[in-house]
Amino acid sequence: MKKLYYLIVIVLISSLVLTGCFLSNVGQVPTNEQSEIINLTKGSSSEITLWAGQNIDVGEVQIWNDDTYLYIKYLIDEPGWYLTETHLHVACSEPEIPQNKKGNPTPGHFEYSSEHEIVDYVTEYLLDPIPLNSIDCCDPVIAAHAVVCKLSDVITETLVSSDTETECAGYTIIDPSVNPLDPLNYEGTWNPAVDLSGSLPSTWYSENTSPFSGAFWISSADIREGSGLDDQYRLFSDMFEIPTGAVNRQGKLWMSADNDAIAYLDDVTNVVGEIEDVYTDSPSGNANPFNVPHDYEFTPGQGSNTLYFVVRNWAWGGSNPTGLLYKMDYEYQLLECESAWGAGTRFVEQGNWATYFTYEIQPVLLDTVEVTPYGTAAYTPTPTYSNIVLEAGKNYSLRASSTYRFANWGEYGIADAAWNYRRAANAPGGVAGWYQQASQRLQVWIGGEAVAWQPTEYNPEHIYTLDVTGAGDELMFTIVDDAYGDNSGFITVEIWWECSTP
Repeated sequence: MKKLYYLIVIVLISSLVLTGCFLSNVGQVPTNEQSEIINLTKGSSSEITLWAGQNIDVGEVQIWNDDTYLYIKYLIDEPGWYLTETHLHVACSEPEIPQNKKGNPTPGHFEYSSEHEIVDYVTEYLLDPIPLNSIDCCDPVIAAHAVVCKLSDVITETLVSSDTETECAGYTIIDPSVNPLDPLNYEGTWNPAVDLSGSLPSTWYSENTSPFSGAFWISSADIREGSGLDDQYRLFSDMFEIPTGAVNRQGKLWMSADNDAIAYLDDVTNVVGEIEDVYTDSPSGNANPFNVPHDYEFTPGQGSNTLYFVVRNWAWGGSNPTGLLYKMDYEYQLLECESAWGAGTRFVEQGNWATYFTYEIQPVLLDTVEVTPYGTAAYTPTPTYSNIVLEAGKNYSLRASSTYRFANWGEYGIADAAWNYRRAANAPGGVAGWYQQASQRLQVWIGGEAVAWQPTEYNPEHIYTLDVTGAGDELMFTIVDDAYGDNSGFITVEIWWECSTP
């Protein structure tokens, strides 16, 4: 295990690791030079650039750890981009990351994977914590892959009733409700609808006006069907396309008819909207549904869509034309998707630009103890305990700093965790200075025993370290003295966890 003197330079910044904050990335990777390896130093968590399409900086992969888990978070900060997939693998060497025969990584075989719907607009994703005991090294290599997508501007299109867009399968006087979308239940052949603009009843809603701008009243080839004494049903259809992969699809249909109408999307199981009751035995509700617009909202599908309309004309008399007026606005967005990798070393020099990076598991400050130089009687110190239990068999490092007073000797009479500053009258050979007593009194003891703080020589910075192994209990600190009445102050001892391998 590395000695704790590494920690001297990171006391302040390590507290940021504990609170989940992030420090600046060590070694920024220039655009188009993602092959540079990222070496992370102790005391820093990492923010690894997430490159999409090799040269689009869409965010970062954040990595940090405590003494038990490794944490990895994807963060997208480029406006308009979102996560749709993440794939991550942690190993102790690059060959252990799943790859094909050419050396290109295979994200579908990575250990940690997730999928996200684009409509959820995911810009942050924190993986479940990864246990450190599942990683057999202190400097793992990590392959962090994602699929990120960007939404296009909203695309809006319109469908209107007309003799050029709409088709009609004819009419029937037999109730078609068992299979209303089969053209064989009508006249069996799809033909262009008939424009009724030249013969509109004055009571019908004005065509080509809001909300029916661009739409015109239409019917089948025979708009009255003889005497008009029988109820009639007519079938109309209109097709439209939405590109595969389109998202945020929305549609709104305005419809008016003489008399009743029902609109379907693709099949009879998907009713968009109905004016009154098309398949009832007698008229109900509004006797004149043709003089107002009726609107309905729905979600069209990807690919080919077909709107079907069944119009019911009630038998009112000899002059009884049938008509349909509709307009549909639909909108959607397209996706621009890219593969993205956390910046680092390329798996292969040619071809696939996928990368991996190295992360050093960071030491973690677990506890800070103020060891006081007091006792109940001579050589009977009052113990100070750590605030945590040290897990049995787990390695820890201690860092002792500061000084306390053990005697009222002016500038003398002070001690740190391992040495004490004595006046000439109480010093070996009558020479004032810093000394260690053979009995190791005045030092910080652990578990009732003296310990070998490092370095063994006097440190004018008063900082010493010690490696310990947990035993499943708290640490007990004491300072042994023959007189506690003139003592004051305390020694600060920090308890650190630091990664080690068997």
